[in-house]
Amino acid sequence: MFSSRTYVNKSNNTLELCGRGEDFGAESRYFFDSLLLDAGFRQFDTSQDASYFGVWINKSTGTMVTYAEGDVTVTYCPSDKAYHAELKDMCAFHRPGCAFKTFGPEGNTAYYEDRTEFER
Repeated sequence: MFSSRTYVNKSNNTLELCGRGEDFGAESRYFFDSLLLDAGFRQFDTSQDASYFGVWINKSTGTMVTYAEGDVTVTYCPSDKAYHAELKDMCAFHRPGCAFKTFGPEGNTAYYEDRTEFER
């Protein structure tokens, strides 16, 4: 994708490859769940969420963290405009993950995260 550890994308956001999960003592994305939640991040649910993949957003700082197959990438958004552009791209790229399902006599109902909660 890119040879250096940082890259500026089309939305003027800086992406930084921070290392591998092992560098942080992480064997899976679950290590980052509590660490990032305690730092003000929220999980951004996707259909790809698994032990090897997760995305978290801190809307107050405009920072996004992705754990993908061991790689840890942080995206820094310098403005509201850049943050909204990044969020729009993320919503278009990542199908929403199902938060939970209910089953009843008439079938099942799936519930999804309200992604508008990430807007600022």
